[in-house]
Amino acid sequence: MTDSSVLTAHKTLLKGGFAAAAPGLVAVVAATTTAQSTLSTYTGMTSNGVAALGVVFFCLAFLFTRSRWWAGIPGLVCIVWILCFLSTKAFRLLMLYYQFNPIQSLYDLAAPLSVISFHLCLMVIAGFLGWIMIKALRLGRSIGPRPVSRHIWIVTGIWLVIVIWQSAPPV
Repeated sequence: MTDSSVLTAHKTLLKGGFAAAAPGLVAVVAATTTAQSTLSTYTGMTSNGVAALGVVFFCLAFLFTRSRWWAGIPGLVCIVWILCFLSTKAFRLLMLYYQFNPIQSLYDLAAPLSVISFHLCLMVIAGFLGWIMIKALRLGRSIGPRPVSRHIWIVTGIWLVIVIWQSAPPV
């Protein structure tokens, strides 16, 4: 491989790592801004557990940048889940809008777009992140894994134990 193709491959893997870290960023922001009762209702974990889950996603994103292609799969699953969730929400909002406002002209067809614009924006962002991750995943599989120190495996394992400990029901 030439220097420019190696640099391009590293850039693609770095972009894929940033995209794979997006669910971790969401988890850390949710852990720091959401009320404890809401977090425990929706996730079954405390804010420490949700933050630890975010750190696990960050560690997996690092492994993804080191051509460990399997480390991008949890992030890709999260992206696909959020795309399904947002499209379902947008479809329900459209059906509810059209139930009370029948379509009579082209304007009536486009009128509810302002209602679902938030969902559409998030779907475009999630789709773009998923596309970047798939591109990096294909590249990572083709070039093979690069070396990773034992420290990252140990740190990932510790944070994974914290997540499992936080998600376990209290005795």
